[in-house]
Amino acid sequence: MNWPLLILAGLSIYLIRDALLLSQVGPQVGASRLYAVAATAVFCALGIAAERLSSGEAFALLADPRIWIPSAALHLIQWLAMLDRRLLGRASPAVLLALPAPVWLFSAGGVVWLVLRSWSSLDGWLTGMLIGFTWSLLVWCLRSLLPRSPQRAREFAAGANLTALLLLPMQQQAGTASLPQGGDIDWLSSALPLAAVALGILASFLYHRYRSLRRAAHP
Repeated sequence: MNWPLLILAGLSIYLIRDALLLSQVGPQVGASRLYAVAATAVFCALGIAAERLSSGEAFALLADPRIWIPSAALHLIQWLAMLDRRLLGRASPAVLLALPAPVWLFSAGGVVWLVLRSWSSLDGWLTGMLIGFTWSLLVWCLRSLLPRSPQRAREFAAGANLTALLLLPMQQQAGTASLPQGGDIDWLSSALPLAAVALGILASFLYHRYRSLRRAAHP
């Protein structure tokens, strides 16, 4: 599967997740500013790191089992914890936003690396700051369009971890290939993995919706 499409899939999932969770915090300006500062700081750090990585080193990191296996385990643990109401099942949106998300980090680092690769004259920290500001603005705009539903926000946050488990092996496999040099995206070969990701999101959402309805019927 084409690596830029994996980046787009990962960022799209966490864009919706963050917007949903941030919409539950309320209209406080302070929460949005804190999120924007934190996200921009992470993007700046990724920009500084990406500036020093060659293409071979970047893909080697994705293919390294010492990186993606613990990352998959972390997403699995978070998903299981969100199923348990004694653990993260009733956690506040702020706590869920603060949880580490390796797939988001890989996708965010990937987009920073792609921008630096396309415009080599840019500094890493400046690129990260610009992308971080853009990301925060997109989350803020999407947040204002989404309905406030704490339960659905938690369900989607849990589903994001399950979907990340599908994306991680694809990112690892992409790490063994070289980035296409200006070639067109092979949409046909990418359709099946993208469909699998979409079905994963749908299955997770339906599963968590079923659990919510069952708890409501049998309190």
